[in-house]
Amino acid sequence: NSSIGYAGALNEYLYLKTISESEFNAKVAAMETANTDWFDILFRKPISNNHNLGISGGNSNTRYYSSFGYNTLNGTAIGNDSKGITGSLSMTSQVFKNLSLSIRLAASKNTTNGFYQVSPYDYAVKVNRAISAYNPNGELNFYRNSSGYLFNIINERDETGNVNNVLTTNGSMDVNYQISDNFRFQTLFSYNASATNGSTYATEKTEYISKTHRLAEYGLTPSDPA
Repeated sequence: NSSIGYAGALNEYLYLKTISESEFNAKVAAMETANTDWFDILFRKPISNNHNLGISGGNSNTRYYSSFGYNTLNGTAIGNDSKGITGSLSMTSQVFKNLSLSIRLAASKNTTNGFYQVSPYDYAVKVNRAISAYNPNGELNFYRNSSGYLFNIINERDETGNVNNVLTTNGSMDVNYQISDNFRFQTLFSYNASATNGSTYATEKTEYISKTHRLAEYGLTPSDPA
């Protein structure tokens, strides 16, 4: 890619005339000392957290138990994570001497965040380590990708996404009626439901939108000079 690294700086100085000689020399000097550890920037140690709370009580005729849980998991790649919440409530009651009732309700929701149009691992393996992730002032360092549009993997990761939500609910009711010493009536009602929703997105600040929809850099229209 002639728009990256030394070739890119030379192209900007000699042919595009977008930078001065001093700016060209400054870029070359910065690249000579740059050795960007992209794995350190794009990846992390995975961390998971689980929190659970249970409450129980009742009396000689009725007992109940409820539980609530919250969990998070940060994947090795920054931007890949999941979180979930769970809740359940169960109750057993001797309504009458010959009638008992058990009820259980439970629900959970899990959300997973992933990547869209970017692969941090592929990028970290293939990218030139002379390319810096940030400018000296701390702002993201953009360079012209092979598409011809400005690109920074961190910006692209943060401005795109793949979100999946899974919601499940279930409930059951068990009824026991002792008709006589020799006969008992029992019935069980149950309900289960699950819904999955997935979505992908890319904001107007991404190189993906610049090259596929807007056909111009962010903040410009196709008729404006790049």
